[in-house]
Amino acid sequence: MIRKFSYKLRDEAQGFKEVLEEAIHENYKKMDGIPTATKVTVLREGKKFIDSTPTKVTYPKKIKDSEFKKP
Repeated sequence: MIRKFSYKLRDEAQGFKEVLEEAIHENYKKMDGIPTATKVTVLREGKKFIDSTPTKVTYPKKIKDSEFKKP
């Protein structure tokens, strides 16, 4: 399971300056039969940007193969 990942993006609020964003996933519980993070914290340039605590998540039972074809 993913615990943390980092990426760079351009922040509109900072004039599209490139910034580092990190997403930390914690407290995994099974939802709809799939381990799902029930706490997600997003840091932007090391400062808390988003705290999320999903309480209900559903996943599709089946995904059509056509969804994975190149456009």
